[in-house]
Amino acid sequence: KMGENEKAVTVTEMLAQLLRRSVSYRRLVSLIEEVDTVEYYLKIQSVRFSGQFVHATFFSPGLEACLVPNMILQPIVENAIIHGLQDREEGYIHIQARQEGEKQLVITVSDNGCGIPADQLAEIRKNLESPEMSGEHLGLRNTKGILKRIWGDEADLSIRSIENVGTEVTLTLPLLLRDPEEDERG
Repeated sequence: KMGENEKAVTVTEMLAQLLRRSVSYRRLVSLIEEVDTVEYYLKIQSVRFSGQFVHATFFSPGLEACLVPNMILQPIVENAIIHGLQDREEGYIHIQARQEGEKQLVITVSDNGCGIPADQLAEIRKNLESPEMSGEHLGLRNTKGILKRIWGDEADLSIRSIENVGTEVTLTLPLLLRDPEEDERG
């Protein structure tokens, strides 16, 4: 087919970038690096789900050097695409990062997907609090577990959803800036 070869090359390049980021030795990366990683993932998915969703990312100036766990947003964005937007003709994913007070970074991933029924949302929230890592919602539990291992009670993951309206997952973590000398050392 015309253009399919070009798509394959693009997907292969994005997949290679995504794999490089996923095997990084660095536990924490800058917010701008994490957003770039999510962009690679979204480009792959936009080829797969051509025309089904758009996305936008916004963060306040000055936050690009904030440290976040490597690959922390990808599972949340994946959930939005696979569970939220799967049956939508025109979906969107919005990623926003903002500073709250002097010491918190808040990152929100929202979609206009199918949302989660109230009883199922209550079950997801209950599972997020469970120390047991089995069953469903492993991506969300792993994400919350990573935040808790790194920052304990200073970090959290919360989820809000309205059926037939959309879902919003919020990460709250300490506001830490990358040491500029670290960039010089590599």
